[in-house]
Amino acid sequence: MKTLKEIYAAYKIMPALQMHQMRVAAVVKQIIDSLRVPVNTDNVIKAALFHDMGNIIKSNLTLFPVFTEPEGLAYWENVKREYIAEYGQDEHLATAAIAAKIGLSPRVRELFKNIGFNKMLLIRDNADLDEQILEYADMRVIPHGVASIAERLREGKARYAGSKSGFSLAQYATLFEALQQIENHIFGLSKIKPTDITDESVRSDIENFQNYRLD
Repeated sequence: MKTLKEIYAAYKIMPALQMHQMRVAAVVKQIIDSLRVPVNTDNVIKAALFHDMGNIIKSNLTLFPVFTEPEGLAYWENVKREYIAEYGQDEHLATAAIAAKIGLSPRVRELFKNIGFNKMLLIRDNADLDEQILEYADMRVIPHGVASIAERLREGKARYAGSKSGFSLAQYATLFEALQQIENHIFGLSKIKPTDITDESVRSDIENFQNYRLD
């Protein structure tokens, strides 16, 4: 068995991306712990901890300079080139390849393969609670912490201003409405409210994930 820390180190995962995945997993855990219906906790947490392993491929490493320290921008640009040389230009294919290498189950790989803001309508309509929790948790995390879905979408708009998102304003509104419906569905099954999930509420679980072992 390898620890999460060892796996992240082996694949040269940026510290900020490590923290993002652990934050998402901690949000997942808080949601699942509060549910009044059964969910396969292990599958969803594993999917959260490894769902963005290839994301350096698409990352603009100059966007948050502090995230490149202490190694420096040149180091991470080189890692990005290594990833592209090995896996190609598609971060999703890279993540899938890494997931297969480290032995994640088909179900876990299916979960993070199916998430993404552009897939929100499908996620809502599939009624797969595991999938909805993973997508929702990912949407609750911004680069510096946990946020509401409204804050997350504002942050995303600002971060990608000027880039081609591929969404019209009407499409964006439709996808956001679907995300709100997913939130309503999840917390209709929960003993907590969305506002109960905060940086402070997930802190201890993030610390515990430092010693997580992959079976």
